[in-house]
Amino acid sequence: MPANPPFEQYVGYLLKRAQHALRTEMDRSLNLQGLTTPQYVVLAALESYPGISSAELARRCFVTPQTMFRLVAGLTQRGLVSRKALPTHGRSLPADLTPEGLRKVRACHSRATEVERRMLAPLSGVERRLLARMLRECAEALSARRGRRESLMPGPGFEPGNSCESRS
Repeated sequence: MPANPPFEQYVGYLLKRAQHALRTEMDRSLNLQGLTTPQYVVLAALESYPGISSAELARRCFVTPQTMFRLVAGLTQRGLVSRKALPTHGRSLPADLTPEGLRKVRACHSRATEVERRMLAPLSGVERRLLARMLRECAEALSARRGRRESLMPGPGFEPGNSCESRS
């Protein structure tokens, strides 16, 4: 008999399994609007935080600055994001949604929310709120261990009133 439980029983494995299933469904659904999940997350972050720096955008979207540079460049080429030099920002080029980018992200919110709804369907409202709280606490416990609390952005599909925070 092994000394450790099968890896499928580890919470980290279960989190990754849920994240993989969520990402797969999000990509499938968002592809109908011509976006990937990372592209949608960038647009959603820019909707919430217009003019945010690329470095902060990368932190909020959980990607490296190099990956964010490529994502923003691709979205800029497609006319969904604009970048303008501002005298108050030095070399930084804050990013903003274009009108087309705003239209695109808003068209995708219902798709992302539907995927999240299906994922959470087996849970009651109380269980959804408990899950959200517990996941926040797990993330904060590991962030605190590194000596800082990270600013965690709500995940794809988050809209006030439609998240697991407010479902009953």
